[in-house]
Amino acid sequence: MIIKYLGHSGFWIKSGKTHFIVDPFVSSMPYESIINLDLLPCEYLLLTHAHQDHVQDAHDILQKTSSTLVANYEIATYFQNKYNVTKAVGMNIGGKLSFEGGYVKMVSAIHSSSFADGAYGGIASGYFFENEDVALYIAGDTALHGDMKLLPEFTSKPIVSILPIGGLFTMDMDDALKAALMIKSSKVIGCHFDTFPPISINHQKALSLFKTAGIDLFLMSPGEIFEI
Repeated sequence: MIIKYLGHSGFWIKSGKTHFIVDPFVSSMPYESIINLDLLPCEYLLLTHAHQDHVQDAHDILQKTSSTLVANYEIATYFQNKYNVTKAVGMNIGGKLSFEGGYVKMVSAIHSSSFADGAYGGIASGYFFENEDVALYIAGDTALHGDMKLLPEFTSKPIVSILPIGGLFTMDMDDALKAALMIKSSKVIGCHFDTFPPISINHQKALSLFKTAGIDLFLMSPGEIFEI
């Protein structure tokens, strides 16, 4: 599995022959010149919730590719009604979508969800991936919550976790460490940090905090690639 960081909470994922984009927020951002969404193949576009910093480039991607939108029922319906999106899978917590060589499961998150125009965006979620080789948990925007303890029961494989660490709107680094311990993740990719001043973090403090617990924390730059 190959993971490319698209900035903020956005990721491009290649699992076997299948490509995913998660929560794209690139246009008009300082890292836009580094990330060319037009060059990224995508079969499935996954959205964790409806906030603008997670859906901003979704419509553009859906127009330019033949990708299928995967989101909660309310988000899928919104895109179908507003943009005439025809390829959409409206899921809910616990739902599972199979793809060649693996599956992605929608899991719990604790966070609000609404579109920029005020429309209701359903409940927020995360996603759990598994293919023949690896398991990956994308928490989405969330607070620390007890359902994370269930994730190791989904797989016999080590779980790499993508966790928000910026605080204020999501978990901070301290709660993210608690989450990693609950999930039994030895490798964590941080997200939802440094994009705006209120969620800026001390990188050295975060790296040291996780290292002391025996967990590798990766604070990627937009465009950087991580392979598991």
